Order: sequence, then structure tokens, then C-alpha cells
Amino acid sequence: MGIDRHERKTIAIDSCEIERLKLIEAALTSAAEGVVVIDSHWRVVFINDAGKRLVHRALSADLSIAAQAAAFNLRYPDDRPVPPEDLPLARALRGETVTEARVILTRPDGTDVYLGSSNSPIKDGEGNVVGAVAVFRDVTGRHKREDSWRQAKEYSDKLVETANVLAQRRAAELQSVLDNMLDGVYACDVEGRVILVNEAGVHLLGFDDFEQTQRALPDFPRILNIRHLDGTPVSPSELPLARALIGEIVVQEDEIVCNQRTHRDMRVRTNAAPIRNDAGEIVGAVEVARDVTELTELDELKDQFIAVAAHELKTPVAVMKGYAQMLLRASEGVPASFPRMFEAIARGADRIDAIVKDLLDVSQLHLGQTELVIDRIDLPEIVEQIVARTALNAPTHRIRLVRADPVVVHGDRDRLESVLTNLIDNAIRYSPYGGEVDIAVAARQDEVVVSVADHGVGIPRNKQARIFQRFYRAHDGSPYDYGGMGVGLYISRETISRHHGRMWFESEEGAGSTFYFSLPLSDDTSDKGC
Repeated sequence: MGIDRHERKTIAIDSCEIERLKLIEAALTSAAEGVVVIDSHWRVVFINDAGKRLVHRALSADLSIAAQAAAFNLRYPDDRPVPPEDLPLARALRGETVTEARVILTRPDGTDVYLGSSNSPIKDGEGNVVGAVAVFRDVTGRHKREDSWRQAKEYSDKLVETANVLAQRRAAELQSVLDNMLDGVYACDVEGRVILVNEAGVHLLGFDDFEQTQRALPDFPRILNIRHLDGTPVSPSELPLARALIGEIVVQEDEIVCNQRTHRDMRVRTNAAPIRNDAGEIVGAVEVARDVTELTELDELKDQFIAVAAHELKTPVAVMKGYAQMLLRASEGVPASFPRMFEAIARGADRIDAIVKDLLDVSQLHLGQTELVIDRIDLPEIVEQIVARTALNAPTHRIRLVRADPVVVHGDRDRLESVLTNLIDNAIRYSPYGGEVDIAVAARQDEVVVSVADHGVGIPRNKQARIFQRFYRAHDGSPYDYGGMGVGLYISRETISRHHGRMWFESEEGAGSTFYFSLPLSDDTSDKGC
């Protein structure tokens, strides 16, 4: 029986279709990702080799995928069981296209694997769902990375949250400290706009609230009529905060400021410094200010009192000294005890005279009224004279000039002699058991340094910072309290400062002290061989 042409054509088409299906099946079988196909009755009709390797289990064609899923212990990533009706393939059978579905599957060996799948319905020519296909892959590593990233992010978020809480708490603590400070505190950003002012700072300037202080720095000299102590206006670039923004540190600088509430001038003492980030870049500046009007007025009154008292004492002291000396010269024929009394009166008058002179010096130095009589001085010569004179009155000490470089300075001879005498007298006084007092005159490149060293009681460390203050006595109340007003070192340092020199010291309690002062060398020092 022969086959007509139409039948031969149909057979040829069927053969081609079969070949095409074989190619598709071969491609699916060799695919790197798992592929499973089920029919409308949930039965597995195809699973490729990659799919079998992924699940480590053979899928039966006789059982529905829902029945077999129970054996895989399928769970969501949060470990909740996946109901059969929510299986991605089940949803695909209902016509859904499910992408990026992720489940946990337990293999026969007990290990868990995360599977990511894409699921689609299979429809016939009329659009009816006749099955479903799932393409799935092992995403365990990816899931673990994502989970690690998620945990890291949660940890990071927690750290940020904790840091914010700590920062807010720290900010609240700092704000509380600032608000309880008696000094005004001001901070500005790098653009020069005030961004922080404490309560004391608001009240110091006479403003009503913080908002009134939120201005650019150039506004403040005009609003507050800020002036130097001599009355000249302070320019915006001279403001302590503005100078701190360019890296300057401002210490103990006074200005005249007009209070906005009282419209009265105040004397304000400021300190300012730049604010830097971790890289050392300036990101702002901070200033601390204090109203010192009453303190300076009190200080001036004290200086005026000292000046007036010293001046008023000069005449009666001079009279006392004159009469005491006259009585000493005319002591012939008086009882033997009288000359001793006259000498005591003379010594007391000399003592009062020295105190009056010290008070006058303190007052004049502090008020800037000291006049120097400048002359050319052979410094080693006057040092030798003072050493020789002092040695006669200190038999228990060895006063030694251990170095005397030939130098010439310009200065007030009497005042420099007073400085040297004061330092040597102190060295003797605070070496109660005798010993050496060494004086040296050492020339350097452009200055001469004079030193006076003793091996006495030294100065306690906690007293050293105030040693040059007026009326400060480091040994007050101690076994080494030998009296005095505590002005000698203040006068000495101020005198040296007015000669454009410096004074400093080194001291160790129980081991002694060395005091130094420097003076600029005169231009004609070279004439002396230096």
C-alpha cells in the first residue's frame, strides 16, 4: 500500500518536530541550572541532571510535586514552612509568573541549601495552563553574603544609633557645663558665623537670646562698639575669633565692649583658639570671655592706694631717719643704753624706707610709670662689686663669681644693681645652713645671661607657677618664712622686662634654686673683646 504525498509531508513535519524537541530536551538536560517541568496534575514530567544534583534526590513521576515537597522540608528564608499551595510551581499552575523566589531545601544528608527559582505557567495553543516550569539554582553563597551584609548593616545602624545617642548625651552634658559656666563661650564656623553661645555669653553682651548672637563676625564691632583699651576701634580682622580662624591663639587680651542692655562700657578679657579636625584643618574657632571691669577697677584702686600710701609715708620716714641719725651723732653724754635704742630706731626707719621704696616701685611698674636712666654698663664690673660687698655681710656663705665674660649692656645701673642684689640676697636667705652661692655672667650670640645659683631649700613645685606674682611668698607659713612683702622677684622681673630681657628659674625643693636673667648685648660689646 503506497503513501500519498500529503501523508509523506506530515511524517516529515513530525520528524522535524521530534528532532526539535530532542534538541530542546538535550539543551535542558545539559543546562547548568536546574530545570523541572510538571503537568497540570502536579506530576513531574521532566527534571534535568543539574536539578537532580541540586536536590540530591530523584523525583518520582508517580507522585505530585506537592506530595514530594514535604520530603524536602521546604521553608522560607526566615525558616517558616512553605504550604503546598504557596509553592512557586503551584502558583505557576494558577497562571502566575513567579521570579526571584527563594526557599530553603533540606537534602537527604541533612544539609540545607538555598534555592532561587523563576517559575512560569505552560499554556497550550488556546491559552489553557497545561503545566509549569521552574528554573532554579543554588544561591546559598549569595544568600550568606547578603545575610552577612544585612547583619553588618544592622550592626552598623545599631552603632550609628548608639553613637548618636552617646553624642546627644555628650552634647547635652557639654551644653549643661557651658550653661553653668560664669564665663561667656562663643564658637563660630570656618565662615566666621557664630553658631554656639552659652547663656553667660548671651548675658555678657546684653542680648536677650541666642538668636540675636547668630551673626557674622564683621557685624559685632559695629553692634557692640568694640574698642582697644586706648579707645581705637577694633576692626573685624582684629577680633579674637577672626584671628583664631587663621590659626592664632589669643591669650588674656582685653577689649572695651558696650553692653547692649545697659549701654555701659565693660572691660572684657578674652582667650581664643582655632578648632581643628583630625586632619589638622581649621573648621572653626572658640572664644572664652569674662567681664573684668570690677576686677580692673579694684586693681587700679589698690595701685592708687599703694602709691598714695607710699608717697605719704616718704616724708615721716625721712624725718624719722634724720632724727635717728642726728641722735646717733649726738649720743655723747647720754646713758649707755640710748645709742643702742637710737640704732634700733635707725634700723627700723631704714626698714620702713625700704618697704616704701618697694611699694613705690611696685605701683610705678604696674601703672607703667617707671622711668629708666639708660647708660652704658660694664656688667661684669658691677657684678664683681656686688659680690664683694655681699660677701662681707655673709660670713657663713661662699659668694663666688664663677664666670665673668666681658660684656657691655645699656640699662639703668641702679635698677640692675637692685635686681642682682635681690637675687643674691634671696640665695643667701634661703640657704640657712650656708654653702656656695655661684654667680655667672655668660655671653651668648646676641645676649648675656646672668645666673645666681644656691644649694638651699628650693621652691616647692606647687608654688613655682606663682613665684613672680606681686605679694606672693612661696615660703609663707613654713619654717623658712623669713618675712618680706613678696615683691622682690616681681620688681626684678618687671625691671628686666623693661630692659627687653627675660627672667626665669630652675628649682628643686631641698636641692636649691638657680635664677637667670638675660639682657641684650650692646652694639659696642665687641670693644670688650667679645
